Amino acid sequence: MRMWVPGCLVAERMSLKEFTLINLLPKEMLKKEKGEVSKDMSECLQLDNTHHFKQIIWEDFLSEIRKWNVISDVKFWDYLKRKLQ
Repeated sequence: MRMWVPGCLVAERMSLKEFTLINLLPKEMLKKEKGEVSKDMSECLQLDNTHHFKQIIWEDFLSEIRKWNVISDVKFWDYLKRKLQ
């Protein structure tokens, strides 16, 4: 089961008026899928101005959290570097 399934259920059960499902994936996987997951999401979710689906690559995620300067744990950064190799 994909994580978006429980994500949708949580949003539904909590009666959230707004939510964004985020698919975090490697850059190469995003290239391979050629928008298929986004298309699938738009068909199975009622995406509108309150329900969104985003795909974010690991590299962009890593770049963004580095800007925050709140995580100083070297092991954490080593783990993420390995994820990107």
